Amino acid sequence: MSCHSNKPGKNIGSAHSASNHWFNHKMSVIALIILTVVMVITAWVISGEGYSSVKQWISHPIIATSLILYIVLGFFHAAHEIKG
Repeated sequence: MSCHSNKPGKNIGSAHSASNHWFNHKMSVIALIILTVVMVITAWVISGEGYSSVKQWISHPIIATSLILYIVLGFFHAAHEIKG
């Protein structure tokens, strides 16, 4: 019994991994562009505030999640760039 699919071009070696790498790379680029715009705008808006306001802003769940996602996606994108 063969475990290979009978569909031509489906999950075949390097062609599949290259298209998967390309798709992951493009999705991380799009997500990073969106998150960068959001981070720049929010940093500009909060730039005149004091330390306590910034601390309160970062403690908001949506902002904290966005910051973590931005950092994780940055490392994910860098790892894909290094991997080539």
